[in-house]
Amino acid sequence: MAEQEALIREGRQHLNTLFDTTIEGFVPPWNSGDSSTLMALQNLGFLYISSAIDSFSGVIAQICRLPWSCHLNTVEQALEEARLYRQLSPVLVLVMHPYDFNAADCYGYEQFRRLLDRIVAERRLHVRTVGQIAAESEVKNSLMAVGHALNKYEAHWRLQPYYPQFCLVQRPLYRITLSQILDLGRLFRKRA
Repeated sequence: MAEQEALIREGRQHLNTLFDTTIEGFVPPWNSGDSSTLMALQNLGFLYISSAIDSFSGVIAQICRLPWSCHLNTVEQALEEARLYRQLSPVLVLVMHPYDFNAADCYGYEQFRRLLDRIVAERRLHVRTVGQIAAESEVKNSLMAVGHALNKYEAHWRLQPYYPQFCLVQRPLYRITLSQILDLGRLFRKRA
């Protein structure tokens, strides 16, 4: 753990200097790491870690987990889903890579700008950085959201469609109302 902590500390110091800011979050290379990685981040005072949903599963540390939940090609579905789960404090963590803007069948810059304009204009959405979300969230709520995502495929097959697919919910799933269940049913029938 000491070696990982030293490497992460050195990288953080370099980025702090380069960007003239304090780096509060960590995205592990290739979404890989272990319990020592999380403990090192906790010891160094990192606020959050963002990686694939199944990274670090089963590892507990007092650090906010905000894994990505959607890509550019699923953001519309994620927004629709977040509206349906609004009572469960949904969070969308959009991941983008440079290659998302290179291929002819992916988002173009103009299309991306229109998407951002629409998101910012929507009253019920609050645009935040991952760091802001982590600062506003409790660690236990972020772990609950990860747990929902990981447990989706272990749930009874009749319940699986009602688990969020593109957003993280930081409240217990039993708080879904009957009208939301009916709305979710319509959404999933439309997807099929």
